[in-house]
Amino acid sequence: MIRHTPLQILKQAKQIASDHNCFVAEKNNEYSLFRKMAPSPVFIGKRSTPAALHRLVCKATNFQ
Repeated sequence: MIRHTPLQILKQAKQIASDHNCFVAEKNNEYSLFRKMAPSPVFIGKRSTPAALHRLVCKATNFQ
């Protein structure tokens, strides 16, 4: 079984988000997911750990 560090999980979540027209913002050890839209970004959700953020990104982008 392959184990990933939190940094690797975070980088993968950011890459998936970027590939699906979204982005991740980090502030005070919290990660917010936004979708890029014309007038302004749309907030999707906020998580406190890289693993939880990865699950949110996969669910929001329908990534499997």
